[in-house]
Amino acid sequence: MINHCYQLVELYVQCSSSDQARLVNSEIPRVQKLKLHDLPELAMLGEPQSMWEHLEELTVSYCDGLRKLSFSIQTSKNIKIIEGG
Repeated sequence: MINHCYQLVELYVQCSSSDQARLVNSEIPRVQKLKLHDLPELAMLGEPQSMWEHLEELTVSYCDGLRKLSFSIQTSKNIKIIEGG
């Protein structure tokens, strides 16, 4: 869960070293449930597609700046629940 980060604008992975790239390739794509709450400045959930390949549930509430989901989330074969409010 990510909540009450009032200045968070983007949520994506950017690697600047091979160690970080290994972390991205091994840990972040394993996220299956993600809850985003009270992030008024959040405008983008980014790519790459591999970041979201295991995501099954996404809950978004009070994230008024987020107008659309990334294409990779919208077309994911694993996503079962997308809730907003």
